[in-house]
Amino acid sequence: MEAGGARVEVLNPEEHDEIMAVVQALTHFAYIGIGATLQALDFDVEKSRKFMSPVYEIMIDFVAASWTKALSSTPPSSRIPRPR
Repeated sequence: MEAGGARVEVLNPEEHDEIMAVVQALTHFAYIGIGATLQALDFDVEKSRKFMSPVYEIMIDFVAASWTKALSSTPPSSRIPRPR
């Protein structure tokens, strides 16, 4: 792996889990929270793209990917209903 440019870090399982809880889980949680908020606000994300900064565009793209995965793995009965 290192020959291909990867950096290998050796960790014990507890240290790995603690770091991954933040690096992966917290990141996904934040994006899913943003997606839930945008949905609850019935916010027009496509319209907002006319005004976006590069950072907003990256965030929205990540939110879309995380939100889609979250919805596809959530039973329909527990999904957040879209406000009417």
